[in-house]
Amino acid sequence: MLLLEAGPRVLPGYAASAARRVEAAAAARGIRIRCGAAVARVEAGALHLVGGERIAADATVWVTGAAALPIFSESGLETDARGFVRIRPSLQCRGHDDVFAVGDCAAWTAGPPLAKAGVYAVRQGPVLAHNLMARARGGRLRAYRPQRDFLSLLNLGDGRAIGTKWGASAEGASLFSLKDWIDRRFVRQFQVLGPDDAVTSDFAASPMPGGDMLCGGCAAKVGESALTRALERLGPASHPSVILGLTQPDDAAAVETERGEIVAATVDSFRAFADDPYLVGRVAAVNAISDLWAKGVAPRFALAQVTVPDDEPTRAEETLYQVMAGARAGLDADAVTLVGGHTTTGPELVVGFAVWGLAGSADALIRLAGLAPGDQLVLTKPLGTGVLLQADMRGVARGTWIEACCASMLRSNGPAARAAGPLRPSAATDVTGFGLAGHLGSMLRASKASAVLDLAALPALPGALSLLGRGVRSTAHPENAKARRAMWVDEAAARRPALDLLFDPQTSGGLLLGIPAERGAALLQALRAAGDPAAAVIGVVGAPRADGALIEVVTKG
Repeated sequence: MLLLEAGPRVLPGYAASAARRVEAAAAARGIRIRCGAAVARVEAGALHLVGGERIAADATVWVTGAAALPIFSESGLETDARGFVRIRPSLQCRGHDDVFAVGDCAAWTAGPPLAKAGVYAVRQGPVLAHNLMARARGGRLRAYRPQRDFLSLLNLGDGRAIGTKWGASAEGASLFSLKDWIDRRFVRQFQVLGPDDAVTSDFAASPMPGGDMLCGGCAAKVGESALTRALERLGPASHPSVILGLTQPDDAAAVETERGEIVAATVDSFRAFADDPYLVGRVAAVNAISDLWAKGVAPRFALAQVTVPDDEPTRAEETLYQVMAGARAGLDADAVTLVGGHTTTGPELVVGFAVWGLAGSADALIRLAGLAPGDQLVLTKPLGTGVLLQADMRGVARGTWIEACCASMLRSNGPAARAAGPLRPSAATDVTGFGLAGHLGSMLRASKASAVLDLAALPALPGALSLLGRGVRSTAHPENAKARRAMWVDEAAARRPALDLLFDPQTSGGLLLGIPAERGAALLQALRAAGDPAAAVIGVVGAPRADGALIEVVTKG
């Protein structure tokens, strides 16, 4: 192994004794060092030095120091000879009070130049945060005062480290232990969750209060009780061609045309649940077509409705493009053609779609009101998107949890609907903003039936039960939890976090299917083969209860 250094020695700017220690450590490992060797170019299998020498190389790692950002060269900002932007003690760029710079891009002008080291950038951070707010509010700015020197610790990879400060150096196992302790202590400040999924005591940042962060996605829907009362006050509008409408509420509307075609249609929209417009657009599309899949209808055409934030006019085009690109990805996967739409501006990003398709006949529609005593209740996707998205906004969700949550929201219910179709489900709905309890309640009321749910059988997304157990809730959760009034909950079930899973609002949730018991096993097998490994029988339908409860909740596991 060969190490080339363009300068006269390794570790320029550090104590000469530290450089000698590094050279000795390299020699002990068979690493040759050549100083004063500047590389001109690299090609496959070799590199060329300034002067023409060619050195064969199986692999080349090119390590450089800090370099100024190209944007500074024509920015009008004052820079030093190397192109770094010059700053004052307030961290403001010289000559531009509204521009601040810190870290490696900045050149310190209130004293000797600062090394391009993380220790300075990290300690500039709190001063920068204060001064940005002070500048915006007309307050007093603080001055950053750099330390005169800092302890530098270089890990030698063998349980020892080299330490330098004040021009002196030392090495040994104790210095490695010191470095390891310092590094771990620093990282713990940014370790939000501990092994028990609770927020660690070392986490330096303070999550925002949950009440300040309204949920997006399907958790932003008007509550079921408010919606029901509003429609009741409005009164039904009837027409002989209407098969499913306000007089027979369902997941989608269905009408018969003069030519005898059965057109099923739905409309759905929600405000953004994340700051990635592509993701929001794709999930919104998958979520919108789900209502038709729940009715056994293949969606075919869609119209988009997008509200772009009015506070970012320069980004409007890119935001709209990202939304529609995500939507196309979601729609194209199910052979749904986007045929048009409408855009407007508003206070936040809102994405929605009107979708329609053709049913083979009125009898082919899988309705809410088809459950019969003895039917098994099958859920195709795990629950928990509402609490996970709320936790993500608070900064208390693990990355793996959100990854699984997004994968679930992006999964179309099309494969599940196609797998279930030949087995003739007795009833179906998709589980979205009103939560499992709310949507199941609608099926039971329409079918004049009750159900027994087994909490132990409910599939949950990773992290959902842990978050619910620690009190994290979607902002739509309290409204959905009013469904508890129509439940009978046994004592063991009442103590389990999974009970609150029933009220968690789902964005692009799964299908809830009723199926005669003799076909339940076949349905599960078909769903899992279609790509829904979490599909599970979660309960059974019964006759109306004498006490009027719609749902009995037990725990058998």
